[in-house]
Amino acid sequence: AKGAAAGAATALAVPMLALIAWGLLADDADDSDEPTASASAPGGWVTIRPARTADLCLTDGRDRAGAYESAVAVQLRCAKAPVPRTYLEPRGEDLYRIQWHHPEMGKGCLAVMGEKQIKGMLEPRRDCEHATVFRLEPDDGAFRLRPATGDRCIGIVDDDTAVGAEAIEEPCSGAADQRFLVRPG
Repeated sequence: AKGAAAGAATALAVPMLALIAWGLLADDADDSDEPTASASAPGGWVTIRPARTADLCLTDGRDRAGAYESAVAVQLRCAKAPVPRTYLEPRGEDLYRIQWHHPEMGKGCLAVMGEKQIKGMLEPRRDCEHATVFRLEPDDGAFRLRPATGDRCIGIVDDDTAVGAEAIEEPCSGAADQRFLVRPG
């Protein structure tokens, strides 16, 4: 009876130790919120944050000059910007459509605005088929967002770190305002 009890204890201990070891390894793998330079962007529900101001999220707001009445992409404190939710829709290798899902406004896909609006700012549009497709390029633990059809990048207007600063299409410069963290969520 003593040998059977010891055998049962060993039989239970081995799976428990394996489960604990797996949990510790999984915790180590998840310690970094930043993607590695070789990582692909996660598809699905995400937050997009300026890498240099990771407490801010790219979300909907208004242009600070008040020149445009519709929503545009701005950087706001993540804790104060629970909506809209951001969804990365895969469109090919490293290509994504950025969708915003708002409980009142519905789904809108980000598009770089042209001459008739505020040139270069990003606006959510209901017509997702004609919205901008973005290339997410790994860049030293973050990503560069680039419209797939051009050679420009998405950055923050005037390299601004202020809450409410607008996202804008601009020449790629490698500047810190053009690096974004893309995190599941």
